[in-house]
Amino acid sequence: MKERIKIGIYGGTFAPVHSGHVKTALAFIDELSLDKLYVVPTFLPPHKTIKDGGTPQERLEMLNLAFEDCEQYNKKLFVSDYEVKKEVKSYSVYTLEHFSKESQDLYLLCGTDMFLSLETWKDFKRIFSLATIVCARRSLYDDVDEILRKKQRYEELYSAKVILMEADPIDISSSDIRKKLAVADDALAFLPEKVYSYIKENGLYCGNDIESIDAIWEEIKEKLLPLIGGRTVHVASVLEECKSLSELFELSDGEKRDLYIAAMLHDITKCMYSDKQLVICKKYGIDSNISFPVLHSYTGAYKAREMFPQYVNDAVFSAIMCHTTGKSDMTIVEKLLYLADYIEAKRTFPDCVKLRRFFYSGIKKCQNKEMMLAHLDRTLVLSFDMTIKVLLDNHVIIDNETVASRNSILQKLSGVKTAESGENNGK
Repeated sequence: MKERIKIGIYGGTFAPVHSGHVKTALAFIDELSLDKLYVVPTFLPPHKTIKDGGTPQERLEMLNLAFEDCEQYNKKLFVSDYEVKKEVKSYSVYTLEHFSKESQDLYLLCGTDMFLSLETWKDFKRIFSLATIVCARRSLYDDVDEILRKKQRYEELYSAKVILMEADPIDISSSDIRKKLAVADDALAFLPEKVYSYIKENGLYCGNDIESIDAIWEEIKEKLLPLIGGRTVHVASVLEECKSLSELFELSDGEKRDLYIAAMLHDITKCMYSDKQLVICKKYGIDSNISFPVLHSYTGAYKAREMFPQYVNDAVFSAIMCHTTGKSDMTIVEKLLYLADYIEAKRTFPDCVKLRRFFYSGIKKCQNKEMMLAHLDRTLVLSFDMTIKVLLDNHVIIDNETVASRNSILQKLSGVKTAESGENNGK
């Protein structure tokens, strides 16, 4: 009689694949004496949401890179695009049916959390009939007694075949690695070198999701405290305002990230004495004749990039530089940072309270995105008018960028009004 072929199935999100996954796959082959192992990344997992997890194609490519230098690769170990190509939510039962053949015995690898929840899976009894379940412990702290109880339950209630792998667990998760990458922590020790290079080259896991942004804020806040002390409260409030505004205006993930980082760092030199700011001016060629209340925008942009180059791209740098004065042709990120700095909830100056009321009362009446953007521009013009009045009353020089920004937006609004009246006249 022909000997049956032993086929292993190792599914998962792999967002990203890490060294623990690689070691587990190789241990799976060795302990079960598998003839073949298919590593199958999900398209969309049914049991969890992937935040900033990379596209299915990116995760597939990283898996191929992860195993490329393994001796078993393309001999016994194969990365399968079966679930990715289907482009529907991934269920293990369908994957097992796809690989099931009369001459083959299937072995389905599960991490501890998945193993313990098998009874909640789609058609789990069918899964038990199709494959032997192989449990690989994910952590040294896994409850071994609970694993043994589940094993006994599956075997007794469903006639399942269950094997517990003996390989030592690798106590690292993809979510841990995403957090490390989001705060520019060195994750190379936990990733295959080619995967690490791919992540860096493609800008993956750079902190677009809120969980990662919160981790970045904790890192930045720790380094800001010695520089700005109690002003951290204002900065935190600006960050919260930016989060609200970014949702209101439906910013892209990249725009959100730029806005949040700029909010965290916009006042990095606000509390610096003038002599220290002049040192930064000399170092970077900044005009030291800029009025002192405005100077921190310029020195802050350079200081932020100097201290946090991993976070401060050109968009963040520009937003910090114009957050006090504005500038011609501001981007949506620059406009929202400027506004958030002016109207954040903890500001109680009469003009700040007035502007906040004007903005939020008007935005409620806007019926579409175009109207919202026009109202944002009107709010900014009002803020510039308020600022210019205060400067005039106190005989202070008005920054050229403030005038340029005001005029730039007014010209744009004038064009909008002209177009609107043209439409009305034509009706």
